[in-house]
Amino acid sequence: MTGDSELPFWLEGQARPANQNDMPFTIFYLVTPSYPSAMRIPVQQGRFFNDRDDEHAPAVVVIDSSFARKYFPNEKPGG
Repeated sequence: MTGDSELPFWLEGQARPANQNDMPFTIFYLVTPSYPSAMRIPVQQGRFFNDRDDEHAPAVVVIDSSFARKYFPNEKPGG
């Protein structure tokens, strides 16, 4: 891990809040593709990052089960 930071967000399909202070915040970490296996974090749905996820690839996100339960109740957040 190279660091973390807080980042405001809103969910696609919902109206963007009028200002950043009204948005929920999440913490993000920059990690290498080997981080999940080194930490023994199981994938529940979808996939983890891989070496093809670079600055030229479409954006990728990994969320934890707490985030999924809070923002995607009764849904599959990966689509």
